[in-house]
Amino acid sequence: QMLQVLRESGQVRDYEIRLKRKDGTVYHALLNIDQIELEGRRVFLTAMRDITEQKRAEAALRESEERYRHLYERAPFGIGMATLDGKILASNRMMELITGFSDEDFKVINLADTYVNPNDRAELIETLKTCGGVVDYPVLLKRKDGTEYNASLTIAIVNIAGKNVLQTLHQDITERKRMEE
Repeated sequence: QMLQVLRESGQVRDYEIRLKRKDGTVYHALLNIDQIELEGRRVFLTAMRDITEQKRAEAALRESEERYRHLYERAPFGIGMATLDGKILASNRMMELITGFSDEDFKVINLADTYVNPNDRAELIETLKTCGGVVDYPVLLKRKDGTEYNASLTIAIVNIAGKNVLQTLHQDITERKRMEE
């Protein structure tokens, strides 16, 4: 394949290849080849760069992302990210099960719409701005169908790509509250 490209275009760019060193270890390389005329003869000018460490780093990143994705999607509580003004950026499947709101719903609603008392959200935001986060913050929320439920929120303000966002762990504690009462 590489030779056919070289014959047809006279050059090969960023061709990844696995090679063996003299000691038998395998490494990844990136090749660039140009076909040139030199003293009446056709020769190949080749530049090769070892990209083994880059490949290892990419594999480690993929593995880390996969572990995070499994943890995020299989968590037994809602996980979400939102802006301070209430725009939902991301949420896991458990958040949908707890609230009844789908990913599509979350794109068009504001978090303030999920509070039984909208002033509760304003108070929460003030607390977050003062403290930077809350743990097991109790609040009365409403599902998509309007039913009310007791929630416990653990929220931290985190900086992602230069923007402050709310990272939330969300639990429905309605049954626990009933049992306590």
